[in-house]
Amino acid sequence: MSILSRRLSFAFALSIVPAAIAAQTPATHHDVIRGTVTSDSGRAMAGAEVIVTRAPDRAYESANTDSAGRYTITWNQGTGDYLVHVSAVGFQTFRKRVTRVGADSVFVVDVKLAPQLKAQQLETVVSRASNPKPTRGAPFGAGVGASEQIASGVDGALPPDLAGDLASIASTIPGVMPTSGGIEGQGAGQGVDLVHVELAPGNIFSSRRSHLTLDAPALEYPDPISSRLGQRFTNAQASVGGDGELVDNTFYYNYGLQGSRRSADVASLVTADPDLLAHSGVAADSVAHFLQLMQGAGIPVSAANVPSASINDNVSFIGRIDHAPFDAVSLTQAKNTWGITGYAKYAHAQALTMGPTSTPAHTGDSKQTIGSLQGEYSFYFGRDYLGDVRSSVSYNRNQSNPYLQLPNGQVLVSSAFPGGTGGVSALQFGGNSALNSDTRNLTWETTTDLQFYPQGLAAHRVKLDADARLDTYSQDVFGNQLGSFAYNSLADLAANQPASFSRTLNAPTRTGGEWNAFAALSDLWRVNQTLQVMYGARIEGNAFTDAPAYNPAVASAFGARTDHAPNSVHVSPRIGFTWIRSGQARNMMMVNSFGRFLGGPSGVLRGGFGEFRNMISPSLLSTASVSTGLPGGVERLSCIGAAVPTPDWNAYDNNPAAIPQQCAGSAGSSFADAAPNVQLFDPAYTAARSWRGNLSWSSTWHKLTYSLEGIYSLNLDQPGTVDLNFTGAPRFVLPGEGRPMFTDPVSIVPSTGLVSPVDARVTDAFGHVVSNRSDLRSVSKQATITLTPDLSAFLSRWYFSFGYTLSSIRAQQRGFDGSTFGNPNDRTWARGDLDARHQFVLQLGYGMKGVSLSLMGRLQSGTPFTPMIGSDVNGDGLANDRAFIFDPNTVADTALANGLRRLEGSSAANVRDCLASQTGSAAGRNSCQGPWTTALNARLGLTGQLLHLGRRVNVGINLANPLGGLDQL
Repeated sequence: MSILSRRLSFAFALSIVPAAIAAQTPATHHDVIRGTVTSDSGRAMAGAEVIVTRAPDRAYESANTDSAGRYTITWNQGTGDYLVHVSAVGFQTFRKRVTRVGADSVFVVDVKLAPQLKAQQLETVVSRASNPKPTRGAPFGAGVGASEQIASGVDGALPPDLAGDLASIASTIPGVMPTSGGIEGQGAGQGVDLVHVELAPGNIFSSRRSHLTLDAPALEYPDPISSRLGQRFTNAQASVGGDGELVDNTFYYNYGLQGSRRSADVASLVTADPDLLAHSGVAADSVAHFLQLMQGAGIPVSAANVPSASINDNVSFIGRIDHAPFDAVSLTQAKNTWGITGYAKYAHAQALTMGPTSTPAHTGDSKQTIGSLQGEYSFYFGRDYLGDVRSSVSYNRNQSNPYLQLPNGQVLVSSAFPGGTGGVSALQFGGNSALNSDTRNLTWETTTDLQFYPQGLAAHRVKLDADARLDTYSQDVFGNQLGSFAYNSLADLAANQPASFSRTLNAPTRTGGEWNAFAALSDLWRVNQTLQVMYGARIEGNAFTDAPAYNPAVASAFGARTDHAPNSVHVSPRIGFTWIRSGQARNMMMVNSFGRFLGGPSGVLRGGFGEFRNMISPSLLSTASVSTGLPGGVERLSCIGAAVPTPDWNAYDNNPAAIPQQCAGSAGSSFADAAPNVQLFDPAYTAARSWRGNLSWSSTWHKLTYSLEGIYSLNLDQPGTVDLNFTGAPRFVLPGEGRPMFTDPVSIVPSTGLVSPVDARVTDAFGHVVSNRSDLRSVSKQATITLTPDLSAFLSRWYFSFGYTLSSIRAQQRGFDGSTFGNPNDRTWARGDLDARHQFVLQLGYGMKGVSLSLMGRLQSGTPFTPMIGSDVNGDGLANDRAFIFDPNTVADTALANGLRRLEGSSAANVRDCLASQTGSAAGRNSCQGPWTTALNARLGLTGQLLHLGRRVNVGINLANPLGGLDQL
């Protein structure tokens, strides 16, 4: 049962920053360069040209002196390192480098210009046109023809604890949809990495020395239910950092250290009150009876090391050293430069999976350790060829452990509530062996690129990219190693008669690795001042370091090999163009008191088309390597009906070796299944790819800036599975609904309805024989419009932006991959799982001296879902069966009719309409749609001087979901 959480939280942030503004809330840092220009005789020089170049990006501002010889140049985003250039006709040029000392933000540069001693003799000079020189770093703004955006907008678009999360940042862009596994959007299929990060020295100029963020429960106003689900929390986050020169003009450093703790009181099945239990679909008296049964059976409901609250601790460090990225005198790029970056993180989460339908003992903790080191070297050689080499190694370890070493227990509880509503909830108890895992990953990657302008072809910039990457892993996955008992009712629990028992008897360590590499050649052709075209091709491939073992029995039974590894090589062409009406490709980031906003030229047409290929996961073979059906692989046990052993929880608590390793009764019964599962890869399996095209137009109309963009994607070679050990031949058809059944009636447990899949197999020597394939397709379309009016004429302190996205996703799927009512081998088209048709994004900002207010809201239509049955019905061995929608007015089963009426009464209007439209038939795949979702964040910012120490103080109050919490004030 979903619970709509309404929460209003304030985050109080205080930053004390010498000569810089806190990076978390991207406020501005103002540097002022001013002075007076005179001749050597002291006469004021009017009209002298002053140019100030900022390091390290070489951006510049210019001004002319007034009649008194004075000038002032202001940098809204200062770095504290500048080159001042002053010139006037008849006088020698003046040049001086100025750098920040202490916390000063004002640089005074008074200049005396000496006259030229001798008139210059003009000589005839014959010059040859030289090719442009490649520059380091990607150009600011979207690439040629690319469908990409730089994240920008109002401050407070995200709460402070998500300010550095890349997926959350990307979700602020219209057309990108946040999901549980990251983000999806821009016409790409699932599994495509849509977040691209450019990390290069000198790209970020703001810095901070210390930062503190506090979330206090006293400043939070969740509703009573949400507060008991962990939405009322205490969060403290502190960071410290610094940057500067290690050796004057030679070595530079910067570092940051951050730590945080978040704790929240989360109710468990033991502590939840009746209201929270009712929202979770279970009655308080049922829970009281359940706890009595736990005590009587001697099953622990808690453990000694279970904390009283959900706690998350994090600490991370990042540091970098750069060697001479630019020439300190001329502020030009150095011929050779290098840098080293290190990163480390440790995280510990406690009381995982704690909730109102599980006992405290059914939780655990997790730990994460990350370490990485990257080196890079950039150099010019030959005829201004620019080469860049980067190499990095990273290590990641994730561990999770249950607090209690007992089998997992689950019992279904049916509850009725006032008003005729009710439901069935699953209560969890015992241990949670699904949390028992230890995974380790090591990655080494080296990337090189070479760019140059061919001799005599100054309009063409050629770039060659190459990358090689090795990933290795070691996984100890002990899920269900202690087994799981499932009960269908409290009466069954009281009688100690579980409906099923399953256990993983052997789970060997999974090890492996994969090489991935690519090489790409591209040409950026500047056709003329207004048109740029980029085209090229990319060859890429992968090779696994090992393959699963060969099982001749599988090859004999199914004609398929278990030792195939999907190694591949592929070539992808791409082309894109950008046409700028004015011919001036000027992109800039404008910063004010309430946000950062991307500005660019008006009248830009951009488009592109090409093939994009996903990277095959290095751990793709992890399950297949231990699921060959050979001795020593994964061993499992599944028991239903009379084959279920009788639990002895006291014995298991004292001696885990007493947990059953075989089913009860006769080994030949179809209710006992210990046949090994097999997983293999079809010889045609390859990486998913898509042909994508995009076209966009951005311009201004009167006082309105707007953009229109369309994206189309044909996604090919999408992954899917087929069970080779499934006969696909129905044994009979269920009367009243026409559902084909692939098992004999005698393989159905009469008392529970559980179905044995043994009859549906080609051979009983194996369980599921899963063949991974890549023969599915999907099509996605998306159109986005953004509007930003210029309010300076009548609302100069305000900012407003609006974005709307209309999208459509259609996808193929088999029943083995999703849901089925007939044969799971059939492929069908339907709405995609992430097909959110409508999305609205709104940004609003207001600023005045010392005060700023910003707000961002997102409104998104629901994603589709399929009405499903919670267990296997047709005998294919998977809980993938779609529901048949009976008419409660005509169905003969009174209990079923009453349940349908309760479901109708407790469902939202759109769900009722969906079910009603399919009465008397099987529910279609993704035929229903979930509710609309909203997200709203706001921030109130204050700035000022703290004790006149020359240091700036920023105070921010962040509000998460403020509208949802107003009724709680």
